[in-house]
Amino acid sequence: MSPYAAMLTPVQRQAVADYFASLPVPEQPDLAQASAARVDRGRTLFLDGDYRTGLLSCSQCHGRTGLGVGDFSPQLAGQSADYVAQKLHQWQSGRSARSKGKAFMRAEAKPSHPI
Repeated sequence: MSPYAAMLTPVQRQAVADYFASLPVPEQPDLAQASAARVDRGRTLFLDGDYRTGLLSCSQCHGRTGLGVGDFSPQLAGQSADYVAQKLHQWQSGRSARSKGKAFMRAEAKPSHPI
C-alpha cells in the first residue's frame, strides 16, 4: 500500500486514515478451531520448515515474529488462516499478481510441501 499512499497528499492520507478509523472493528475469527497438533505443526513449519520435503521456514524471509523484513517480505503475523491459505493457493497456481518473490513463493507453495 505504501506506493499508493505516497501518491496522496498529507490531507488525502489523513482523510483515508480518518475513514478507516471510523469503521467498526470487525469481529475476530474463532482462532481455537485448530487442534493443538495442527497449531504445533504450523509453528514448526513457520519457524523451522521441513527438512524432509525441503520446505524452508517462513521465518527465514518473514522474520521469526512474522512481522516481515523491511521491503523484502510482507507481514504474516495477524493474518487469518483463510487469507494465508488463499495466498498460498494463489502462489501455487500462479494466479498471484505480485511479481516480487513470485518464483520463490511458487516453489515454496508447491504440492510436494504438504502441511
